[in-house]
Amino acid sequence: MSTHNNYKILENTINTFRNINITIHSGKWVMISKNTHPAIHFVIHHPKLRDAIENFIAPVLE
Repeated sequence: MSTHNNYKILENTINTFRNINITIHSGKWVMISKNTHPAIHFVIHHPKLRDAIENFIAPVLE
Protein backbone atom coordinates (compact mmCIF):
# COMPACT_ATOMS: atom_id res chain seq x y z
CA MET A 1 0.00 0.00 0.00
CA SER A 2 1.33 3.43 -0.95
CA THR A 3 0.33 6.49 1.07
CA HIS A 4 0.69 10.22 0.73
CA ASN A 5 -0.90 13.14 2.54
CA ASN A 6 -3.45 13.57 -0.26
CA TYR A 7 -4.11 10.00 -1.44
CA LYS A 8 -3.89 6.30 -0.68
CA ILE A 9 -3.30 3.47 -3.19
CA LEU A 10 -4.42 -0.07 -2.47
CA GLU A 11 -3.42 -2.57 -5.15
CA ASN A 12 -5.08 -5.95 -5.38
CA THR A 13 -2.52 -8.58 -6.45
CA ILE A 14 -5.18 -11.19 -7.28
CA ASN A 15 -6.36 -10.72 -10.86
CA THR A 16 -10.02 -11.68 -10.98
CA PHE A 17 -10.39 -10.20 -14.46
CA ARG A 18 -7.67 -10.55 -17.07
CA ASN A 19 -8.44 -7.58 -19.30
CA ILE A 20 -10.29 -5.15 -17.00
CA ASN A 21 -8.92 -2.56 -14.59
CA ILE A 22 -11.12 -0.88 -11.99
CA THR A 23 -9.91 2.46 -10.64
CA ILE A 24 -11.79 3.91 -7.67
CA HIS A 25 -11.75 7.48 -6.42
CA SER A 26 -13.76 6.75 -3.29
CA GLY A 27 -16.92 8.80 -3.00
CA LYS A 28 -16.34 10.57 -6.33
CA TRP A 29 -16.18 8.18 -9.31
CA VAL A 30 -15.23 4.70 -10.53
CA MET A 31 -13.48 4.04 -13.84
CA ILE A 32 -13.71 0.65 -15.52
CA SER A 33 -11.16 0.20 -18.31
CA LYS A 34 -10.86 -2.59 -20.86
CA ASN A 35 -7.20 -3.19 -21.66
CA THR A 36 -7.49 -5.05 -24.96
CA HIS A 37 -7.73 -3.33 -28.33
CA PRO A 38 -9.78 -1.20 -28.78
CA ALA A 39 -9.40 0.25 -25.29
CA ILE A 40 -12.55 1.64 -23.72
CA HIS A 41 -13.16 3.44 -20.43
CA PHE A 42 -16.35 3.95 -18.44
CA VAL A 43 -16.41 6.62 -15.74
CA ILE A 44 -19.30 6.11 -13.34
CA HIS A 45 -20.59 8.94 -11.14
CA HIS A 46 -24.02 7.46 -10.29
CA PRO A 47 -24.04 7.13 -6.46
CA LYS A 48 -25.71 3.70 -6.16
CA LEU A 49 -23.71 2.07 -8.96
CA ARG A 50 -20.46 3.67 -7.75
CA ASP A 51 -21.14 2.44 -4.22
CA ALA A 52 -21.89 -1.09 -5.47
CA ILE A 53 -18.58 -1.23 -7.37
CA GLU A 54 -16.62 0.26 -4.45
CA ASN A 55 -17.99 -2.50 -2.18
CA PHE A 56 -17.54 -5.31 -4.73
CA ILE A 57 -15.84 -8.39 -3.31
CA ALA A 58 -14.12 -10.43 -6.02
CA PRO A 59 -14.75 -14.18 -6.06
CA VAL A 60 -11.98 -16.29 -4.58
CA LEU A 61 -9.98 -18.22 -7.16
CA GLU A 62 -8.28 -21.42 -6.07
